[in-house]
Amino acid sequence: MRELFDRFTDVDAVVSSDIGAACCVQEVFRRGMRVPQDVQVVAYDGTYLTDMAGLRLTAVCQDFDALAGTAVARMMDAIEGRPVDSAGDVIPVSLREADTTRR
Repeated sequence: MRELFDRFTDVDAVVSSDIGAACCVQEVFRRGMRVPQDVQVVAYDGTYLTDMAGLRLTAVCQDFDALAGTAVARMMDAIEGRPVDSAGDVIPVSLREADTTRR
């Protein structure tokens, strides 16, 4: 994250994996800036890590149970010789707004 902020000094929002977003919050604080006033942060995955950054991270949350179920179904299709077309598989996500974005 240090390189990101060194290279893009006017960044005002970051979207990253949960761990990347948590590191981003820490880097923003280290630089004396504020979240979300100066930099908004959005995590992607929505795991337990979003509660461990000092602020609760706004997150795009994946439905891991649905992802796993779909993956198993496609794998069983392949094992049993059925055609596998995962292009139509859409697993909805949800947005959990929290402390790291402005409303």
